[in-house]
Amino acid sequence: MKACIFIVSLVLIGLILPGQTCTQSSGVSQNPPTTKEELLQRLEHALKEKNRDAFFCLYYPKGILLGDDHKQTQNMVLDLILESQIRNVEFCPLPKDFKSDYFMNGIKYYPIPSIKGFIKVKHYNLGEKSKGSIQFPYGKLGGYFYIANTIQEVVDETAPKDKFLCIRIDGNCLPEPVKFKGEYICVRNKKDIHQLFEGESDLTKCFYGQHIKSCKVQKISQEGSIQLIISVDNKTIYESEKRETKQPIIYEPTISDN
Repeated sequence: MKACIFIVSLVLIGLILPGQTCTQSSGVSQNPPTTKEELLQRLEHALKEKNRDAFFCLYYPKGILLGDDHKQTQNMVLDLILESQIRNVEFCPLPKDFKSDYFMNGIKYYPIPSIKGFIKVKHYNLGEKSKGSIQFPYGKLGGYFYIANTIQEVVDETAPKDKFLCIRIDGNCLPEPVKFKGEYICVRNKKDIHQLFEGESDLTKCFYGQHIKSCKVQKISQEGSIQLIISVDNKTIYESEKRETKQPIIYEPTISDN
């Protein structure tokens, strides 16, 4: 199974001032980390010890109050890590084109504190015998380091409703992972958003927007095949044939198809 990368934005319920101690259910209290190295060490220890309280105490405590649906999704991500063997925990810099703010349904979402980089957790799922990694955004506020939380702000009450859009490339991984590159344009907040991507074996990119305007993917390795699958609100709307040549697969629908 191809390693999946998530940018996780888990949120604690409640409003706590920066620097206030976080008390776990066991009664143990700790101040937030004062260095990014301490944040990394405490995150690694919490995950290896499968300590949920210690894990959630590393998040900035002010942010979105999660509903049940969001909590379930975030806990599924956390369960994936806790059920796996931690291979390595390391810092990763921000990508050059990284954007921390995003809009959905007329609401602006932005991180708190501002993101300075990522902590990448590499893990190995013993049951599925697969490798994966998850990235946690972190930042500094009030002299302390936290895993970033999320703030929401209504900016356009008349904005069109966003849909859950997914682009998936299925490729073979044996005897060697097939490599590919591509690009897509989606409409978000009434604007065209152009993104490039590349990967090997399998890749899934999910995001919110009004619709996918176009998508092109092309195999760049000699062997293997790829297939493009696109879904809207968890329903498949396009599925290409499996292609073994380097001729690109191109998806250009009408708006009604989305």
